[in-house]
Amino acid sequence: MFCGECGTKNEKGALFCEKCGHKLETEEVTKKSTTKEKKPMKKEQKIIIGAAAFVIVVLIGVYMYLGSLFTPEKVALKYFKAYTSNNADALYSTLNLEESKFVNKDLLKENLKDKDKIKVANYKVIKDDEKEEDSLSKKVVIEYVEEGSSKEKTKVVRLTKNKKKKFLLFDNWTVDSSELVATKYTISLPKDSTATINGIKISDKYKEDYSSSYYDKYVIPNILSGKYTIKVELKSGIKLEGNVNVNSGSYGSYSASNLNLEEKTKKALQEEITEKVKLLYNSAIEDKTFDDIKESFDEDSRDDISYIYSNLKSGITSSYKKLKSIDITDINIKSVSLNDEKIRLTVNMKYKYKVEYQSGDETKEYSSSEKTDNFYVDYTLKDKKYVISNISSLNTYFSYYNY
Repeated sequence: MFCGECGTKNEKGALFCEKCGHKLETEEVTKKSTTKEKKPMKKEQKIIIGAAAFVIVVLIGVYMYLGSLFTPEKVALKYFKAYTSNNADALYSTLNLEESKFVNKDLLKENLKDKDKIKVANYKVIKDDEKEEDSLSKKVVIEYVEEGSSKEKTKVVRLTKNKKKKFLLFDNWTVDSSELVATKYTISLPKDSTATINGIKISDKYKEDYSSSYYDKYVIPNILSGKYTIKVELKSGIKLEGNVNVNSGSYGSYSASNLNLEEKTKKALQEEITEKVKLLYNSAIEDKTFDDIKESFDEDSRDDISYIYSNLKSGITSSYKKLKSIDITDINIKSVSLNDEKIRLTVNMKYKYKVEYQSGDETKEYSSSEKTDNFYVDYTLKDKKYVISNISSLNTYFSYYNY
């Protein structure tokens, strides 16, 4: 032990320096701590750290939960449930579609409103194990049984992974829309006519170069499959309408050759046809010549109508029988067929008649019950207007037997 005053070495345990008498240190000197003494953590700090840890745990949980909602299996199941229940909003949200006039949610709702729902009793989702986890496409198979049936059915849902993430974080899987969309769908319309599908105009931007003198061809790039109402207005102003069943797939087509007349147009044509047919029958009964009535028909059609009239006159009169009167009770256009610049109408006529016939030396009269016959009326376009060009298959046989 050394003296702290003079530096003299002393024996171990000595209390005073043997040279200078200075009191020696008897306790070991401890090294000073190089670390500072920790202060106790404040309550506010503990609360902040605890809250931060809680938020991190919640965020991780939310991330994992949301991620589980966007797996191919979950998206396929959402599509399946929406498809079977006709839920247009949910169904549309699973699809990757480029919206247009003929591809949108409102049109999908319209198409699904009359479609029967599939009532599912139970189902099972089968994961696609054939694809790698990082594959850009998936196939999910859903096996299901409908209510009231024991037969298992299968729905295959094909999905594609999109480049754009869901909420910038999650894989964005969408269902292949090919079973709901028709591509490059062709519609052929009478030349220079206009048309709408469910009220949506088929614009000229869809018109293709086409060599036909009688039809215009339109190609719609994409249209939702379903049943549509098509309305066509001919350049003469005649309005037609009908139904179009658009099936999914590529290069489907529809030709507006068999349509029904719009009710207002139909009524006007029925009145015109009734007037002309009554004129023909009554003039034949009165034994008038065609020259007596030719002004009632278009000049270019008179030759054909004259031939019809001649046959009618000879048919209603014979040596033993003569048509005395005809009462046309109803004229109804059953169908319309477009052929180039002609319209052919199939017309149903209800009528009663009286005939005078010879029974031996006695002249008798027979009154019929109501009869029904069909005949045809052709309209031809002339100066942007359709005129009657022919009336064929008018009944010329009037029996005096009750059958």
